[in-house]
Amino acid sequence: MLFQEFTQTVEAQVKELAGEQAEVSLSCVRKNNGVGLTAIHIREKGSNIYPTIYLDDYYAYYKDGMSLEKIVSDIMKLNKEKKLKSNFTVTDFSELDKVRKTICFKLIHAEKNKELLEDVPHLSFLDLAIVFYCSVEMEEYGKGTILIHNSHLSLWNITKEELVRIAKINTPKLLPCRIRSMESVLKEMMSEALFAKEVAGADSLPLFVMTNSEGCFGASVILYPDVLADFAGYCNCNLMIIPSSVHEVLVVPAIGSMGAEDYNEMIQDTNQNHVAQVDVLSDHVYYFDRKSGEITIPSACS
Repeated sequence: MLFQEFTQTVEAQVKELAGEQAEVSLSCVRKNNGVGLTAIHIREKGSNIYPTIYLDDYYAYYKDGMSLEKIVSDIMKLNKEKKLKSNFTVTDFSELDKVRKTICFKLIHAEKNKELLEDVPHLSFLDLAIVFYCSVEMEEYGKGTILIHNSHLSLWNITKEELVRIAKINTPKLLPCRIRSMESVLKEMMSEALFAKEVAGADSLPLFVMTNSEGCFGASVILYPDVLADFAGYCNCNLMIIPSSVHEVLVVPAIGSMGAEDYNEMIQDTNQNHVAQVDVLSDHVYYFDRKSGEITIPSACS
């Protein structure tokens, strides 16, 4: 069964189970880097908020042998668990005062999101773009994000400059920077025995993970005031910034034999084989000069 037939079959079966009390529909949700995912929505009559359940992973499960009956059952259960029981409503989003304290910024790749950037307020940063979103709390659903579009500026009657000012205040405050050594991260990921075998005895890893307190859209911490400058001062050297994903960066002292081309080869291989395309930030390394306080793209990457 091809993907389109699969989604239509799932939609029909969910409609049958949902009955007349809900409207069931499919949509293509455009994500980061132009990645489009197919979602199913089960909206109860009288409600204007409903979970978004993506079918792409379920199709992979189907090809691996999961039955349609099990998939539909899981979707119904997931929808029930993720009903948005919060004080947040679409009406709240129309009023700036109700969302002002939730406005933050994140980094995405500019060229890969060229079409999206035509419709959202943004700032250019090297080959990246700074875009803005609202972070909302949803009981039993966790945190959700709503990307801010140009239409929202008109709705709120504010300028892009005002939006930027709000986000610059909120983001470091709501999502403070977190820096950990790669060694400590690996210790958590591996068993004690495996860590001892693979890491202990090797040269100390001068590699650090830099993200925010939520681990979501954490690559933006490189824009926080003084974060890179203070860390470069701690290391007493310039820094190479490896864009691990939109959620984090890896930072390594700019010493040793590895050059920009070596880092780029490693980053591109990782992006192609180990990072979901929707989470890719960039295919090359960045450089922070502690004297100038500037982030640049090394000449080998230009």
